[in-house]
This record gives sequence, C-alpha cells and structure tokens, in this order.
Amino acid sequence: MELWWVMYRCLKQFIHHKVSIPKKICEEKGISIWRLEKDLGFSNRSVSKWNESEPGIRKVQKVADYLGVTIEELLK
Repeated sequence: MELWWVMYRCLKQFIHHKVSIPKKICEEKGISIWRLEKDLGFSNRSVSKWNESEPGIRKVQKVADYLGVTIEELLK
C-alpha cells in the first residue's frame, strides 16, 4: 500500500475520533490544548475545530511530534 494512502486513511480515522484523543493525551501530559496550539503556532481553537473540518496531515504530524506520540497513537 502506498504511503499517501496510509496517511489518508489515518487522517480520516483521526477525524472520526475528533479531538478527544489529542485532548486526552494533553491532559495526561499536563498540557492544555491552548498551550499546544500556541507552541505549534496554530490559530486559536484550530485543534478544537478539527471535528468540523479536516486538518492537514502536516498539522496532525506536528501534534504527534509535540506530544511525543505516533500518529497511530493519536488514532487509538
């Protein structure tokens, strides 16, 4: 399977999980969504809006890197 297809499927699955998984991981690490967005240079509430629109794969990867997890962990 080609990498772009795997990434596309992961992104679609992530959207179905909405923001709950990144939020949970942030809470476990003592980081607010606001802090994550600020540190990554995202606009205010941009992660919270992922349930309304599809985030780009680069943003999803930045969140995974910031939290020290893989994209797959964000999709649990």
